[in-house]
Formats: sequence, structure tokens, C-alpha cells
Amino acid sequence: CSFPLKGDKFDHLWKEMEEKLKRKTLEEIKEEESEEEPLFKKIREEGVKRELPLIFYTLGAISKEKIKIEEGKIISKGQEIDGYCLNKEIEKEIKNETD
Repeated sequence: CSFPLKGDKFDHLWKEMEEKLKRKTLEEIKEEESEEEPLFKKIREEGVKRELPLIFYTLGAISKEKIKIEEGKIISKGQEIDGYCLNKEIEKEIKNETD
């Protein structure tokens, strides 16, 4: 599952971070603000929003045999794959939750 880190939700936060980085190092910002830094916080929020749908749709894909795990490898249609993209399903689920 992936999501964009640019766009309406993030652009102003990136600008704020750029301004902070003119005065402090990234390490200083992390140390001083930790998880309360707005950009870091927003990225975490967006990730957390997707966690439960990701688990749900992953288990669904396994139960419907769209994918399986064999010897630590992801298999789809008899072939080893690097990953199984569920972005469309997850984004649709998130959109339905906010409508």
C-alpha cells in the first residue's frame, strides 16, 4: 500500500518543513518535536488510516487465493511476485469511510 506525500494534504507541511530546515537540522527537528512535527504526524495519520483496510484486503486476497505465501515468497497465478498492490481497494475504502 502506498500513498502520495505531495498534494493538498501535504504541500503546506513540506513548505513549513523547508522553512524549519533553514534554521535547524533534521536531527534537531526530530529531537525537539519528535512525533508532534506536523509533516511527520500527517504522514503517520495517513499510514494508520490504511492499516486496517490493508490487513482486511490482504487477508481477503489470501482467502480468495489471489495470492499465497510459500516459503516466505508471495505467489500469484503460480508466479513469484514482489508485492500485491491493493491501493485501489484501500483508497476506495478510505473514501467510503469519509463520505
